[in-house]
Amino acid sequence: MKNIVMTLYALLVVCMGLITVIEKLSGTPYVVEHFYGSWWFVTLWALLAGCGLVYMVRQKLHRRVAVMLLHLSFIVILLGALLTWLTAEKGTVSLRVGESVSTFQMSDGNTADFPFSLTLKDFKVINYPGTDAPLDYQSRVTVNDEADGTMLAVSMNNIGEAGGYRLFQSGYDSDGKGITLGVYHDPWGIGVTYLGYLLLFLSIVWTMFSRHTHIRTLYRKAIGNY
Repeated sequence: MKNIVMTLYALLVVCMGLITVIEKLSGTPYVVEHFYGSWWFVTLWALLAGCGLVYMVRQKLHRRVAVMLLHLSFIVILLGALLTWLTAEKGTVSLRVGESVSTFQMSDGNTADFPFSLTLKDFKVINYPGTDAPLDYQSRVTVNDEADGTMLAVSMNNIGEAGGYRLFQSGYDSDGKGITLGVYHDPWGIGVTYLGYLLLFLSIVWTMFSRHTHIRTLYRKAIGNY
């Protein structure tokens, strides 16, 4: 069982490393939609969590809190991925200059409501100096809610956030007077996943400094050889 768990750990680390590279190239919304919320990624976490639970019971890890917390963190991360898969909303919203919109088109074809309205103030394309090649697409959007209106900047390199919704530049109309923004809303999954990563970090630090772990034993032996 230990070998299975370690193999799944290694496979997951490789996958997350590749996903991180893809995120740098294609952006966070792309990897969230195509990787972090995908069935195979959730399945991989589920297998790791299930094997981890079996290993925890067999090895009686409740006697070693740091190691148990390490395995528990992966289960929390899995729960976050599952919540993202079940509750996250993804879609697009089309805006024209001066027009207010309070709904967006979800990826499954249905229409959902924002808890606010969006108004496109202006949009511009920034080209590379001396060329017609686009360097950036920049939009200024007013977010109107019950409290007040705030200005939001959205560009290729800047994701806007309003009321828990993430807005990112997806496209623009040929006349330059309208845009399409990608919409991503994950009210539960992201928070739970971040909690899992926090537990993972704490458990690794705890494991490194605990006197009752195999890693600490190897460290003392290495120090003793000098």
